[in-house]
Amino acid sequence: MRRTTCFRQLVAAPEILVMPCCHDGLSARVLEQAGFEAIAAAELLQLGGAVVAHPCGSVFTAVRALQDWAAHLRQHGSAAGFRDRMVDFAGYQAVVGLDPIRRRQAQLELPLTPPGGEA
Repeated sequence: MRRTTCFRQLVAAPEILVMPCCHDGLSARVLEQAGFEAIAAAELLQLGGAVVAHPCGSVFTAVRALQDWAAHLRQHGSAAGFRDRMVDFAGYQAVVGLDPIRRRQAQLELPLTPPGGEA
């Protein structure tokens, strides 16, 4: 079961949902082992945690960016005025880590195309 579905069920249940706050990774683990079904993590940010984010946050952000891009295309007919908000192919490769994959392929002497594909 997805975590979001599980959380919705906990919130909708007739029992009171007790969600203690955790203050670091160790306290989160202790609360989990103590049997709490959910914990609040807001304090992690106050203690210097780098990120506390909803698991789908990147998807929601990407969908919004796609909506903005589509609206721009409808209004202007091209992506020309939107390019400053886009990554180029080299930037995309850096994000997805294509260069290390290609280096590893070369080390293992693996083909860069799938079997039966054209080179």
